Amino acid sequence: MAKKITKITPEQTARFGDWAKQWIKIGLSTEPADFDRATEAALRAYDLCNLKRPMVVLRMGSPYAATVGGAMAWMMLKQVESQVWSQVESQVRPHDTHESYRLTPGVYEVRQQREYVPEGYRRAAD
Repeated sequence: MAKKITKITPEQTARFGDWAKQWIKIGLSTEPADFDRATEAALRAYDLCNLKRPMVVLRMGSPYAATVGGAMAWMMLKQVESQVWSQVESQVRPHDTHESYRLTPGVYEVRQQREYVPEGYRRAAD
């Protein structure tokens, strides 16, 4: 396991300018990205941090495109989520929930819904 750095040496401080130039050059580079290598490194970072890997990895051409593309992907996922829930609800609840509904024969569990109030819990009612 890597040793935790708690202090910066004077030699390291003296190299700040060099490191800044190197990372600015990398950040402003227009060279093609090695997406396979970048994806592998990002997923390895998730593993090292014991985090669940993302379901989707977006490959974008620039940091700006990643920002815009990420926002667009989030909006599309929200739209799909909304559409899926709408379809599920229309199939699961094809009736007005306040009208009588005839149950088919079977075994049912009846639970009394409760809600929290500052004084404790009370029976929920419409």
